[in-house]
Amino acid sequence: MNGGYTLSRIRVLLFLLIVLFTVQPLMAKGKKATAIRPGLTVMSEEENRIEVDPEAGIEHAVILVEETELNDDVPMYSRTRFHLRAKILSNEGRELSNIELPYMGDNDRLVEWWGRTILPDGTVREFTRRDLDSQVLLKVGREEAKSLKATLRGVVPGCVIDYGYEIKSEGFAFYNRVPLQRAYPIKKFLYHWVPLSGLQGAYFMVHGSSGPPIDVDITTKHITVTATDLPHIKEEEYMPPRHAVQAAVIFYYMYGTSYDSFWDDLANQTDRSVTARSDKKKYLNQAVEAIGIEPDVPVETSLRTVYDWMTANITRQGLKSFEEIEDKGEESKDRVDYVRQILEAREGSSYEMVAFFLALARHLG
Repeated sequence: MNGGYTLSRIRVLLFLLIVLFTVQPLMAKGKKATAIRPGLTVMSEEENRIEVDPEAGIEHAVILVEETELNDDVPMYSRTRFHLRAKILSNEGRELSNIELPYMGDNDRLVEWWGRTILPDGTVREFTRRDLDSQVLLKVGREEAKSLKATLRGVVPGCVIDYGYEIKSEGFAFYNRVPLQRAYPIKKFLYHWVPLSGLQGAYFMVHGSSGPPIDVDITTKHITVTATDLPHIKEEEYMPPRHAVQAAVIFYYMYGTSYDSFWDDLANQTDRSVTARSDKKKYLNQAVEAIGIEPDVPVETSLRTVYDWMTANITRQGLKSFEEIEDKGEESKDRVDYVRQILEAREGSSYEMVAFFLALARHLG
């Protein structure tokens, strides 16, 4: 969900490590995205014919339509409009009826909501806004991160679910990662982004070349990503985290003097940040001693030792539950130095861990 600058909504720190992906700025071209609205209240003949077909990757459910419009170019707020329609084929596929809206802050507002279950006999069960349950996910001082949750009623194998919403949010996100694959195949996918006027929007694809064709339509005012028949992500034993293998598109705002200098500007900013908060030899030498780095060994060997030590000893905060983070509360120390923070707390954010590694790499030569 897009949002302002509070809580965890600034998701811009770590994309410095993704230079291997394809990056494109907004440019002239294009067509206008289709308006997003509720689906039909009846099951179409095509939807009625969809059945379990393991050879085609269709087992528990099929997402018929997933479409989103994110418009940042609205005075004082951004607007997200979302629609999902799916055919449920098994009890396992019923999990798609468990809905969580990214409803984050006190100034965010739910403008519209619809939700319905279309049963095989044609009966329609509607779900109203009053059926949505608001839950607080995290509270820091006066700030709260909330979500709206719902479970559609009457969902059985053979039915179609259709739901969607429009949310207005204060501010906007500089970085937004949108998965192009789920646990179920997607027949039709659309994501339409309208960046804030005066800022340069761009995108890059993650694992997009290994799947079906994904069309990106770009103009000076929007980026629209469309795709059909996206395969599902099959869960396998010992597989990497889903986000590491699924196709995705990342939208972000460029900063710096120009598109050509974007990566240089980003590298310089990262270098300044790491230098300013992790350049004390006292803590760097303490880290070398704690990790047990042998003298007079190739730097590649030393960096492998650092990496293995971090894997075994450092907890990434993003993997902690909200309860664990909240329990720490006022005990959190002022993180003056990235290296000191990692050594003392044995935990840190993704960016702090990257900065720790970069600082030691520089220190080791």
